[in-house]
Amino acid sequence: MKILILSRDKNYYSTKRLVEESRKKHHQTLVIDPLQCNISITNRIFSISANKQDLSGFDVVIPRIGIIGIDYALLVLQQFESMGIPVLNSTASLNYTKNKFQALQILCKADITVPDTIMTHDSQEIPRVIKKLGGLPVILKLFRGSQGKGVIMCENISAVDSILTAVWALGYDILLQKYIKDSRGEDIRMLVLNNEIIATMKRTPSKNEFRSNIHQGGSVKKVTVSSEEIQLAIKASKVLGLSLAGVDIMRTKKGPLVIEVNASPGFEGLEKLTRINIAQKIIDFAVDLPLNKNA
Repeated sequence: MKILILSRDKNYYSTKRLVEESRKKHHQTLVIDPLQCNISITNRIFSISANKQDLSGFDVVIPRIGIIGIDYALLVLQQFESMGIPVLNSTASLNYTKNKFQALQILCKADITVPDTIMTHDSQEIPRVIKKLGGLPVILKLFRGSQGKGVIMCENISAVDSILTAVWALGYDILLQKYIKDSRGEDIRMLVLNNEIIATMKRTPSKNEFRSNIHQGGSVKKVTVSSEEIQLAIKASKVLGLSLAGVDIMRTKKGPLVIEVNASPGFEGLEKLTRINIAQKIIDFAVDLPLNKNA
């Protein structure tokens, strides 16, 4: 097979592991930054190239698309789909998840429990919004963020007002979310592939930190998940149309809730903790996509 991996950084752990496992199976594998791709429609024919190389001959595309340049990257991915080349996670599914609030809307409509979340552009509404979310502290999240970046906990109303004003002035949107006190900042990352849970871990924030992300100093350990949590994670990935997803679940006194779904999940922490060859599982699934298409 000829496999193309769309990634901004070929040295990123997950990207390197996918290349490593792909080449073990003797697949021809290339990593391309989507922002280096040229896409065109001429005479009703779709074409795509990068570094003067035609990319139309690949059998399958694995997107590892982050938040930088995501709109252009999605156009690149759509180009491959328009050319009939299978992709792992469709453009539509990635488009659903690039906006955190939109993803929550879709999950909530499917009766999946999510944290209480509010958006506003009216500074006079801030006190009422905070009260509706159960009071301080509250969590502020940029629409687009990863690895815990763009997530802020505010413990006083003046900080909320200052941050919202600054973000709005830059032309960005931001959401306010209820702080789940009984979770103590812990969450469970569940990696879903083809409607199956292939790896799980519990993430715990470091001292004086509320974010559990590994890149923010959080620690991880093995965890046993319930059948309810398994079904919740699988349902969340299905609803968003994702073949591969990192579903983050928080345990609360009222039951588990989905706090976020990542469409390009990193798996360094999961592989090192569980010793599961996640990269190989992803490659094996991706290789089957063109075979299933032609069956």
